[in-house]
Amino acid sequence: MKRFLAIAVMLAMLLSLVPVMADDSHVITYYPLRTANNPGYYFSGALLDMGVTLNAGDVDKDTFFAKARITEANGDIQGTFGSFGWDPEKEDYALGDGWAKWNILDAYVCDAEGNPAESGQYVKIDIEWVTRTIPSGESDAQRFDVPATRAAWYKIDGYISFASIELVIEQLKDIPGINNAVYVQGETKHDPLFDKFEIKDAPGGGTYALYRPENASESNKRPLFIWFHGTGERYHGSNPGGNLIGNRVLAFADEEFQETLEGCYILAPQSDTSGWGAHRLDDMEALIWQVIEENYVDVTRVIVGGLSMGTAMVGPLAASTTENSVPYAGAIFCSGVFLSGDQINTIASKGIPVYLVGAQSDWATFGFNSTYNSMKAAGIDVKMKYYPPGPVFDGEFYYGAHDAWNYIYNNLVEDEDGEKIFDWIKNRKINMPVKVTASKNLVKQGDAFDILVSFLDTTITNAVRVILKYDGDKFDYKGIAKEIDGVTRLTTDKGDGEVKTTLMIPDYNAKDLLKLRFVAKEDANLQNEDNPITAVVEYVYMDNSGAKSIATAIGSTSISTTGGVPGDTDGDGIVTLIDLSNIIDMFGVKKGDPQWSRAKFYDFNNNEEIDIADIVYVAKLID
Repeated sequence: MKRFLAIAVMLAMLLSLVPVMADDSHVITYYPLRTANNPGYYFSGALLDMGVTLNAGDVDKDTFFAKARITEANGDIQGTFGSFGWDPEKEDYALGDGWAKWNILDAYVCDAEGNPAESGQYVKIDIEWVTRTIPSGESDAQRFDVPATRAAWYKIDGYISFASIELVIEQLKDIPGINNAVYVQGETKHDPLFDKFEIKDAPGGGTYALYRPENASESNKRPLFIWFHGTGERYHGSNPGGNLIGNRVLAFADEEFQETLEGCYILAPQSDTSGWGAHRLDDMEALIWQVIEENYVDVTRVIVGGLSMGTAMVGPLAASTTENSVPYAGAIFCSGVFLSGDQINTIASKGIPVYLVGAQSDWATFGFNSTYNSMKAAGIDVKMKYYPPGPVFDGEFYYGAHDAWNYIYNNLVEDEDGEKIFDWIKNRKINMPVKVTASKNLVKQGDAFDILVSFLDTTITNAVRVILKYDGDKFDYKGIAKEIDGVTRLTTDKGDGEVKTTLMIPDYNAKDLLKLRFVAKEDANLQNEDNPITAVVEYVYMDNSGAKSIATAIGSTSISTTGGVPGDTDGDGIVTLIDLSNIIDMFGVKKGDPQWSRAKFYDFNNNEEIDIADIVYVAKLID
């Protein structure tokens, strides 16, 4: 009995703590709003669902009182005054215990998206939230936030992380049609531009955010702009999309950039904590191709760029020679550049234009001049905007000298001819890339294989010449493997290590061009090695005005040959249990794995994996 009474008393006490709403109470749910600008991510007001229809003028900035308390992702309560904290000029906003009043600038009737309306059931509260910045020293800046407004900061292991908010809104004046109102906080909303990105897991770790332009379609393919973040925006497990607001990648989805490019896909990968570098090359190339193949992307207008640590990913992508390399129309290196001489030469051979953007006071750009000169010497079409010593200033905010990406986000980068960087991005375009595909990955003496030459996407042309180059000491051209529908062969000439073919495509709808049959020579001295096969495609391109010009595109692939005795892994000229053991060690290795560079010479069934069929094949060769 005593235990029952104790439980009853406890329940009564708990119930006494729950607010009791009158039967006639009116519940109003309010949603804290976040807005991104170049300095960061901020709470900028609230959207209130009033539950009844109001008319413009029914509320104003004096109708409500609001206060907030912000908890950082690591549990810290905001409230410290000073640089990169609360603005000392606004100490009177502080209410104690981490709370600060919000300075309400306006309140008005709006629609569900927050747009002002003559009538509606929503009210938007706009507050003072824009941070104050001042230059500091020779190359730095200080910033002072409006109390209780910063919505994200570098709080988890130095990585950008989202803060949470406790927001209290009180009604100070009567509102028509509303009595006994109870105000309840709802979920916090992102910047509307943030919500226009789809965020998913990226291959190899981390995430990626993708913005799709509304006007993209099969008949209106749009460019793809790829942007890699810096050190502090890595994904740590609970900050997906942090790279969109830590450094304001949202600028590329904003009005000015999208209008300049007349609609453009934005791909913003977010690395895991290992960061960007050549170790992520295969992952990022796979991701970029996935985005291209799943969307209406113009493959002649793919531009890659990045800032700070992100340039360590731009370099390997631009200089890639893998089978999965992406044909870029331009590359941007901002506030950093990490390129070897070989990478510079490869970028030059691909004809990729480059833009270097940085500030002279930034230690990460001290190599800009030498890199620029090396690129010029290699023949790269390179531009450089190297801002004078001092902090970065975008016309409104000051930043440290490393933060030159704000010049890009605000379209302030301009060359000597007056071309702004958004226009430079818009004007990047290459000839339609060519894809060369082999029907087999591995061949031995006597094996036949086919080579297909295609445009990467449908191209407007009716006259094409294909020059296919290969090693004539190892391979024999045997003829046409298959005729392509809609393509008429006019001439075919076989030379030493090359085949020249002239084609007609009467309907100007060219994609697959030519499929040729080859055989590895019986008497060839084949080794375990990769053998390049290159296609040079010349074609008449007709633009939208009907004007014609001759364009050239080059594509290549490689085919692996196995030499000596197939299955002989140790080179002793026979296949033994040792060889079988070595093949078993490769079991499960797939194309793209680090061990594939050796294992691919034993992929006898050409399925890009060492599987049981390959192991059985070797087992049958044992004497």
